[in-house]
Amino acid sequence: MKRNLIPVATLASAVLLSVLAGPAGAAPEPAHFEARALDGSTLQVPDAGGRVVLVHFWATWCANCREEMIALESYVRERTGQPLLVLAPSLDRTRDLDEVRSAMKGLSFPATMARAAKVNSFGIPAVLPVTYVVDRKGDVVATLRPDGGAVTLEALERVVDPLLR
Repeated sequence: MKRNLIPVATLASAVLLSVLAGPAGAAPEPAHFEARALDGSTLQVPDAGGRVVLVHFWATWCANCREEMIALESYVRERTGQPLLVLAPSLDRTRDLDEVRSAMKGLSFPATMARAAKVNSFGIPAVLPVTYVVDRKGDVVATLRPDGGAVTLEALERVVDPLLR
């Protein structure tokens, strides 16, 4: 896959604007997601115990998704003890469950099969990866998408760290 190179300053500005700026006067959207995790536990947003939640839609066949999961894992590990939860709904087919389990090895956050969710107010994303940032009140306050910049440690620090304070 060929990637266009964008100057860092331009990319940083685009990421910040796409993440923090929504439609003029738009109120945060409430997030609702409920599914069974691969380990059998129930994952629910907004019932995340007052934590900031990152909902990262991904698939095993998506190389960019897997790269972002490494950044998410690093971010989470650096914030052990913080009120933060990452959920990873996979858009893989149910028959690919073993591949999903294998991809999740070494990651500390839970995964689920997105299409098996009981409730999913996020819908099925048109592009991958996409990560929704949900504040402690359960409102979606930012969306990180490929067209606005990838999930990186720098982007997460800029967007999520203020919500953790």
